[in-house]
Amino acid sequence: MTSNNEVFPKVEPKEDKLYRVAEAAFGLFPAGQVVLQSLITPPIQKRTEKWINETERRLSELEESGEIDVQALIENEAFSALVLKCIQSVATTSQEEKLNYLRNFVISIAKLPNFEEDEVYILFGILNEFTPSHIMAVNFYCYPDLYSDKISGLSPIAPKASQHQGGELAQVFGGDPEFWQSIYSTASGKFVVSFQTVLVKCNETTKKKISGKGTELGFKLLKLIFD
Repeated sequence: MTSNNEVFPKVEPKEDKLYRVAEAAFGLFPAGQVVLQSLITPPIQKRTEKWINETERRLSELEESGEIDVQALIENEAFSALVLKCIQSVATTSQEEKLNYLRNFVISIAKLPNFEEDEVYILFGILNEFTPSHIMAVNFYCYPDLYSDKISGLSPIAPKASQHQGGELAQVFGGDPEFWQSIYSTASGKFVVSFQTVLVKCNETTKKKISGKGTELGFKLLKLIFD
């Protein structure tokens, strides 16, 4: 029998509270709930349906090519839970790059016959928190050779940065060094990059140091989210 606490919880869920606060704020205007729903519901539904349809199409293609067994995935509770987590993340982001990363993450896990559940959930948690800028930084320090031309032009002193990583990333990708230092700090806090210095060969005569290095966890994340 369902308890009163389940139907009327003593502690209001955070999601309900946020919705109630937003609803109250919009309620100050005559449009009220209509405005809130028109701002939130259609974009979320459209984005989520598009993501699900594309992911389903990719999974069907893999099944047709014999790479996966969809029925086995359906019966895999861990995989189903992961897909649900990704769909929830899709509903809260509008960044196209991140939507693609989430889709690739599901597809990659679908192709792993016996994935380690804890590790996959940890990697998903990192991806869920990261923005495309975080992924750019991780990719830079995991695969610096891809950026050898830009690394060759790095100035020896990181401009306006309290630490070198922000200056390096700002020179490579553009933008404010402090912004990129914040991005790097978050990535290092998730142990996908380290502070180890790496010597990069830019050309036959030039080698330059960069102030970070991708970790094993970082390489695993990138492998799951890129085609």
